[in-house]
Amino acid sequence: MASDSPRPSTAALGTLFTSSGLLAALGAYQWYELLGLRDGKAPACAINETVNCATVWNSPFAARVQDLLGMPVAALGVIYGLVGLALALLVWWRSRAQADAGAFLAGAKVWAAIGVLCCVSLGAASFQAGAICVTCLGTYALTAVYAFGALRLLPGPLWPDAASLAPGAAWALVLTVPVYLCLLVPGARTPKSGAARLQPVAKEGLTSPADLEKFIDSLPPRDKSALAAARAEWIAAEKLDNREYPVRLRRGPADAPVRIVDFTDIRCPHCRTFDEVVHEIERVTPEGTVSVEARYFPLDSECNPQIQSPPTDGVRCLAAQVQICLEADKSFGEVRKTLFDNQQALTRELVLQTASSKSGLSIDALQTCAASAETRAKLYQDIEYAMRYHLDGTPLVLINDKMSPAAPVFVLGMAVGRGDVEASFFKKLPPPPVE
Repeated sequence: MASDSPRPSTAALGTLFTSSGLLAALGAYQWYELLGLRDGKAPACAINETVNCATVWNSPFAARVQDLLGMPVAALGVIYGLVGLALALLVWWRSRAQADAGAFLAGAKVWAAIGVLCCVSLGAASFQAGAICVTCLGTYALTAVYAFGALRLLPGPLWPDAASLAPGAAWALVLTVPVYLCLLVPGARTPKSGAARLQPVAKEGLTSPADLEKFIDSLPPRDKSALAAARAEWIAAEKLDNREYPVRLRRGPADAPVRIVDFTDIRCPHCRTFDEVVHEIERVTPEGTVSVEARYFPLDSECNPQIQSPPTDGVRCLAAQVQICLEADKSFGEVRKTLFDNQQALTRELVLQTASSKSGLSIDALQTCAASAETRAKLYQDIEYAMRYHLDGTPLVLINDKMSPAAPVFVLGMAVGRGDVEASFFKKLPPPPVE
């Protein structure tokens, strides 16, 4: 049936097609970069301390969104772009057939308003995280372009009238649901940051064996299988006698039932994540349950003879050496956290400035200590210690002298069970997957 309603202009349709298509593509790219971040790779958009998408993607807000919706924020960008594109195509199809496109015109306008509101929320979360996400800025810009095309260039009033508003919103919902359901599978498989994985259980009063057993029972089969695999890997690992490597820095008692040794590289995202996990576990478990020993394995041949690639900028080596210099200083924890928080933006100058400002030591004193034979000997000792376990990357995590997966729930389970790998909540796990 022919319609007398005005047809959308080529400019309006072109604006909607281009912006929505680019939004979907940009969301897919962000998702890809996020997966790389979870695998320990620095995203291309992590430029410095301020312009750092990794900080935003690891923020509590991003973790809450993923917990609530079952997928990362980047996936929502894909959904928004695909639904926006579908609405634009329906407007074009109905108009081309000279049929009434009123519901789809209203749907595009409603979708544009939803996008603007979401961008405001995401922008506020980014501001709260204290970082700028460049690709997120691209999302905001493209959403604004889509909103301009829908609200200003499409025919009809700026905002749909009462008669077309409900059908328009309904069409937006009808298109969103199948796209969301299709992306739930890859969304659920997207790893969270380590500390976020503990949030459902690692709370005050919720880490007794009985509570942890309930939590593990609630896990999907995939997560139970991964936990079983981590447990089996620790059981199969060889226990070594490491008494020849004297403890230099330890949080917690020497006789703690769970003794963690954590070998890190300052630019390793997994190392930062595991450091956050350990602090959370220490916070929620009874005092004296866990001890944590910091060690270093910088991934730079400048100071690590086990690394075969050419030397880099020396940041990894200097950060390890400076931490060794501050092991007896009360500022150690704050310096370590600040360096991890800014790991992708670190320079040699920033490492020294951070350590100096937190410790009160001069930059010259820190440089002298970092270059000293004593500090180099301690670092080489850590590297030798780590190589006993034939590590293939960082972090290298030891639990009670056995190499352990850096799996947050497994480590928490060991802490709650006071090192008993046969605890009831572990025994209820399915058999580990056969490789």
